[in-house]
Amino acid sequence: MEGIAKLPPNRQNAASKGEERRLGVVTTSSLSKKATAPRREGSRDESFAISSMFYGALDIGSNTVKATVFRLQDDGTLATVAHRGFVTGLGTGLKDGLLKDDAMARTTDAIRELTQWAFAQGPHLCFTAAATSASREAQNASAFLEHAAHEAGLDAPPVIISGEQEATMTFQGAACAFPKGTLFINADPGGGSTEVTCGRAGEPFLLGKSLRTGCVRMRDQFCIGDRIAPDALAAAASETQALFQACRASWGDAFPQGCAFSVSGGTSFCAASLQAGKLYPPAAPMPEMTREQCVAQQARVCAIDLAERKRLPGLPPDRADVMPAGFLIILAFLDAFGGNRFLPNHCNLRNALAQGMLDGTFPVLKHT
Repeated sequence: MEGIAKLPPNRQNAASKGEERRLGVVTTSSLSKKATAPRREGSRDESFAISSMFYGALDIGSNTVKATVFRLQDDGTLATVAHRGFVTGLGTGLKDGLLKDDAMARTTDAIRELTQWAFAQGPHLCFTAAATSASREAQNASAFLEHAAHEAGLDAPPVIISGEQEATMTFQGAACAFPKGTLFINADPGGGSTEVTCGRAGEPFLLGKSLRTGCVRMRDQFCIGDRIAPDALAAAASETQALFQACRASWGDAFPQGCAFSVSGGTSFCAASLQAGKLYPPAAPMPEMTREQCVAQQARVCAIDLAERKRLPGLPPDRADVMPAGFLIILAFLDAFGGNRFLPNHCNLRNALAQGMLDGTFPVLKHT
């Protein structure tokens, strides 16, 4: 993805086996509950979150770890300064409910490096971090995140957000790409889950659901990362379509007509870049992509093996193993909700995390 590379594993920073104890997943109680932001030294009435000009958000996903730094504008909006990320595969091999040592080591390295990078981008940075699907499901996630926070010099671990919270915040982030009042439906395919939300930009979402399907999950479950057998691809498509169709059926008549379609996250960025034959610059607007283009690109990536797929112009090599599953998810989303085109949306969860710090609805982490 934008600036995404793969970190070499650093065994010295791997979580020890003693930390792989079976702990329950911790989640924040409610997005509407106000979190107390640390106050800047000498400040009486303003929290550090309100007085800061720079906001850094770290997203620890099932396949990637990504950070974005924003600057607070005079009009109260947040503009992207820079972003960076690494493919770490945290959720790889999660079938037994435990994060693997090598995946935790890579992710710890990424958290430490991206935290240091973010604090170097601007003075008095206000910083937060959230972990999503793989951390929700793994029994050793809390111990791992405690260890990673210590390695990164953070005073508290990243928050493991629930599927409902991730859907809420993904909608808030995706809405940043639309004028206020625009009715849209957004899908955010992650490594382990996909959040589907619908509503008007600038308002609370009307409908939303977190689906247990993602690029890493589908790749591992159906072995569609390298050479792809037709029956495996058909089985993966059938399961993905069933999940989205069930979501659509559950919304019934509440689903409004006339929605713009949006797909946020790395999958849509890679799909658009593959269609263009070149990587789009970070945060650059991307043209709409049609269903027919997705079908053609899906056939293209599924017809070749991983080594050849990595050489395709516009496709980041480290995302080549998950894009067959990524296209399945995009197409299942469009077909279930009646879309024939979508906007590849560069606004995402990290936009909402930064806004949450500014609003006081998401905790600020101190860097020691």
